[in-house]
Amino acid sequence: MDIDTGLNVGKFSSTQPETPIADKDWDWERPPLRSMASPASSLPHTHDASRAMLDTLADEPSMSQFSQTPGPSMTLTQQARRFRDICPPESLTRFFSAVPPAHIIQMINDALHHLNVPTTHISPNPHGNPVAKIKVKALDGRQQSLHGEIQVDRQPLPDGTEVLDIRFVKVKGDPLEWRRFFKKVVVLCKDGVYVPES
Repeated sequence: MDIDTGLNVGKFSSTQPETPIADKDWDWERPPLRSMASPASSLPHTHDASRAMLDTLADEPSMSQFSQTPGPSMTLTQQARRFRDICPPESLTRFFSAVPPAHIIQMINDALHHLNVPTTHISPNPHGNPVAKIKVKALDGRQQSLHGEIQVDRQPLPDGTEVLDIRFVKVKGDPLEWRRFFKKVVVLCKDGVYVPES
């Protein structure tokens, strides 16, 4: 049996990264749009604004949950070299919106009120990023606590316009119940959700 010398006393091996929780640069939930990372030669040259938004968001894996034929786009599967190229590491509990920030925040607040989730008055920051953060503390269908936040961020598009990226980030609770909560809110906010054309 080996006996520790005084060199390693008090040090434990850590399986978790030593990163401050408040460090915004270290955020797994905020990757750039997949289509923004593509080379400029693959981007369309001339399109109107609505077509450019459609083209930019078409390859986003999270958008497939709102299309008529769910699943990754054929271009993603044809160009994939690794599994991560098709299924991203970030959560799919997000949607995009082209409505004004104040309007989508009001829609989310109304949906949360309809689901009996208590919220405080949230005023959007029209010039900042994130536009808003809504804290969520609720009970799921099994009467267990469900904690997280809804983040509303601006996402620039290649043509100079921008859309709102609404992310549901779970802090505590069952992941499946968080996904169900996300779906309920999206159904109640369906008029503000950007849905790709089929």
